Amino acid sequence: MVLIDGDVTVYAGDEVPAAAVEAFAAKTGWDPRSDGAAYAFFRVRPRDVQAWREERERARAACDARGVWAV
Repeated sequence: MVLIDGDVTVYAGDEVPAAAVEAFAAKTGWDPRSDGAAYAFFRVRPRDVQAWREERERARAACDARGVWAV
């Protein structure tokens, strides 16, 4: 499981920065603007990242805390 805590900016499809959509399309091969559905775009700036496989690992799950990578 991965838990990311961060600051989120939400963009409607016509508000998302063009460079962000172009980078997404180049990486995934899919441009959501060409799809007929309405999509929201989210930019997350992580403050804390945790990852673990099972509950007993959760105590040492911090990968990033306060902008400093722990692993």
